Amino acid sequence: MMPIARFFIKFIIIFFIGVCLVPMSASAADNDQISYQISGVKGNMLKNVNAVLKSAQGKRALNKDTIQDIYQQVPENVKLALQPFGYFRPTIKTQLTQNNDTQWTATLKITAGPALPVADIKIDITGPGTKDPAFKRLLANLPLKQGEKFTTKQYDDTKQSLFAVANNNGYIDAKLIKQQVSIDLKNYRATVTLELATGIRYYFGTVHVTPNFFSAEFIKRYLNFKPGEVFSPERLLAYQQNLNNSGFFQQVMIKPQQNKAIKAHVPIEVTPTPVKPQRWQLGGGYGTDTGIRGSLGWQWRRITDDGQHFSTSLSGSAQIGINFNATYFIPGSDPLNDLYTITTNIFNYSTDAGKSFTQNYGVNYLTSLDGIQQTASLSYINETYNLTNEATQHAQLIMPSLTWMYLDADNPLSPTKGVRVTLNVRGSQQGLLSSTSFIQSQLNINWVRPLVWGSRIVAHETIGATGATNFSKVPLSIRFTAGGAQSVRAYGYQALGPGKFLIQTTEEFQQRVYGHFYVGGFFDAGNAFNNFNTAQLLKTSAGPVVVWDSPVGSLELSVAKRLSSTNIWSVEFSMGTLL
Repeated sequence: MMPIARFFIKFIIIFFIGVCLVPMSASAADNDQISYQISGVKGNMLKNVNAVLKSAQGKRALNKDTIQDIYQQVPENVKLALQPFGYFRPTIKTQLTQNNDTQWTATLKITAGPALPVADIKIDITGPGTKDPAFKRLLANLPLKQGEKFTTKQYDDTKQSLFAVANNNGYIDAKLIKQQVSIDLKNYRATVTLELATGIRYYFGTVHVTPNFFSAEFIKRYLNFKPGEVFSPERLLAYQQNLNNSGFFQQVMIKPQQNKAIKAHVPIEVTPTPVKPQRWQLGGGYGTDTGIRGSLGWQWRRITDDGQHFSTSLSGSAQIGINFNATYFIPGSDPLNDLYTITTNIFNYSTDAGKSFTQNYGVNYLTSLDGIQQTASLSYINETYNLTNEATQHAQLIMPSLTWMYLDADNPLSPTKGVRVTLNVRGSQQGLLSSTSFIQSQLNINWVRPLVWGSRIVAHETIGATGATNFSKVPLSIRFTAGGAQSVRAYGYQALGPGKFLIQTTEEFQQRVYGHFYVGGFFDAGNAFNNFNTAQLLKTSAGPVVVWDSPVGSLELSVAKRLSSTNIWSVEFSMGTLL
């Protein structure tokens, strides 16, 4: 081979190796890493320090030189990260350690130092809203206070509070024409200056409803304001939510037409899209108390243009029986708080307490006042029943009933904290189309309370009492029973009782383990009885539980043991709500 050819071949080989090695070297250099060990700050301050340090690093390839450059900027970046929390004189001690060829650790010891105080707050309200009492109330209780430390969050909250008060009191053109924070590091103090120009005050104008199946008069029943009242976006949003939550509409668009305002009165355009006229529902499942169950439902949701509608359902259970229900709904003058219903409920069931075939026809009026929902009912009950091992009996009742329900929860569907209290009183008078006289009351208290580290307490308490001239004539569906997956577990469904009185309590400790899954333990106690001197009055059970807070309710699987027996266990499954 000629020397020139050999040289050329060697050159090609060396060049190829060089091309391959260069990216390998670069890749090795790019694998350098720097980590931070930070002490002296915690919580949101620590999160912000980490975020600023990460942002300062950016997407730069890390090697010895860039790491040194990043390290030199650490004190200044930490200072910037602490300023939003009111600390402008921190002391920062740093040390950079090379652990191996590619691993570096920066140790930061941070002393936040004194907080920067707010020396003065100057807030001026100019324009037509200058003397509005709403601004005076806000200025007396600002998030940012003189003498306290300055923080970016409280400064921003103060500006947002000014806009919120302005908008919800009709000053929807309000603008901050001056917003300034002066930081005096020499004297170590902050001065805040804000000036809000309110602009003119607006009022609600006429409400126009786009033609649709439901009448404009009915849709306006949901209004929470009147034309001529002070305009408020918050109240307008609440009106939209009321319509969306009514069940009559797929969607509701509400548009304030400020550009068409006449003498500062803003017209409101409401464009609703009604739901489809009919809806079918098919369901099924399994419960320890009910066995395999299924249901078929139908709703006629658009009978009249003033919101009258109808629903019916047929459900069956392998272990209990069949239930037919039909309800006609008539919204009242205030459909948010007034509702009339006409109901039919026909069912037969068979439990450990006995068998019953019941026809229940009623009229009901539901209303809400000061957060308490009240239901007044008048029912006609025709029932054929027999207690276990007793002869068949017949009863008919005209039964008035009153129910009060109070709910306070952070989320009604899936609460983390809340309480529900329900009180029911009902009765009948013999001779007034009733075969017997009785009066009965029942109080239910359900509550959930969060504890530490994702744990919670869930409790259900029930007490009931019946007074009757001849209790043996009170039909089975009216008597109290206990036992089952949502009562006293390890005892059969309605196996305790029936009786005049009811006492029942459930206490559960639940610890969140992942997402919406909980594990814990329960204790149940209760009974339905006729005499308080009954031996071993309360039946008890306990055991472990597994709970899943699903989108459709709380699903619970428990292993229950009767505490009065050493060898009676049962597996219980139920679905319901925490409250």
